[in-house]
Amino acid sequence: MFIDAHCDTASVLLDSKKVLKKNDLHLDLTRMPKGYTQIFAAFIDPKYHGTPMERAEAIINKLKAEIEKKTNKIELCLDNDMRLEALASGNSAAFISLEGGEPIKCVEDVGRLYDMGVRIVSLTWNGKNQLAGGVDSDGRVTELGRKVIEEFCKKGIIVDVSHLNEQSFWDVMRVTSWPVIATHSCSKSVFNHKRNLTDEQFSAIVSRGGVVGINFYPKFLNGRKKAYIKNIIKHIDHFLKLGGENHIGLGSDFDGVDCLPQDLCGVEGMHTLKEAFKEHGYSDELIEKICCGNFERILRLL
Repeated sequence: MFIDAHCDTASVLLDSKKVLKKNDLHLDLTRMPKGYTQIFAAFIDPKYHGTPMERAEAIINKLKAEIEKKTNKIELCLDNDMRLEALASGNSAAFISLEGGEPIKCVEDVGRLYDMGVRIVSLTWNGKNQLAGGVDSDGRVTELGRKVIEEFCKKGIIVDVSHLNEQSFWDVMRVTSWPVIATHSCSKSVFNHKRNLTDEQFSAIVSRGGVVGINFYPKFLNGRKKAYIKNIIKHIDHFLKLGGENHIGLGSDFDGVDCLPQDLCGVEGMHTLKEAFKEHGYSDELIEKICCGNFERILRLL
C-alpha cells in the first residue's frame, strides 16, 4: 500500500476541466496502484487571495464531485477507520488538505473547513499571510495563527510545515505539542534549497512523532531539471541517519511541479520506486514504513 501526503491534482482538475478517472496529468485513478491513499491539497494560488475561501470550496467541491462518480472506485475519508474500510472494499482512499491558510480569517473559519473535510493545513504557501510567514518572506506565527493552531488541536487537524520559513516553523513547534508533518519537503543538507528542511527542523519533527513526506521535484532533490529515484533515496538516506526510520514518508507533489524524476513519471511509477528501495537494500519493514506505515500513524490521530 501507499500513502502519498501531497498532490495538487484537485486544483488542476478544477482549472483544466479534466476528470480524475483518466487524464494526462501526473495522477489519475486508472494508473493509481491498488491500495492507494492520496491526500489531495486545495492549493490557494496567490492570484486567488482576494477570494480564498471561495477558491478552497471550489477545489474541494470539484474533488468531491469526481469521487462521487459511481465508476470511480475511490472514497473520501475523514479518519483512518474510513480509510481502512475503503481499502477493504477494494477502493482507494482520499483525504483533503489545505495548502495556504488564506481562507482562515478568524478562528471560526477552522470549523467551516473542517466541515468541508479538511484534515491537514499548511498555514501559508511561500509568502506571508495573516497566520504566518513562508519561505519567501519574513514574519512569524501571528496571534491569530496561534489561536488557529490551538483550534486545530481541538478539532483534530494536523499542521503541515512544508512552506514555512524557519521563524514560523519554530513558532509552530512552541505553540503545539501535537505531532506536526511536512507533507512534501526534502533535506537541506542533501541539497540547499529554501524549501528543504534543516537537520534541526527534521529532528524537531522526529521528537514530536511527526513525519516528513519526501518531495519528488528535481529542483528540490538536486537543483536541476533532471533527477532520478536515486536522488529521492539520497534524501531518505540522510534522514535515516538522523533517526528517521519512523518519520519518513512520501509527498510526491504530483501536478504541483513542472517535472518529475526521469524514472518516475507519475503515479504509475510508485511500484518502480518501491522496487528501487528494495534494490538499495531497504528492508521490507522499512519500505512499508516509508510507503505507508509512518503516515498511517498520523492519520490515526484524525
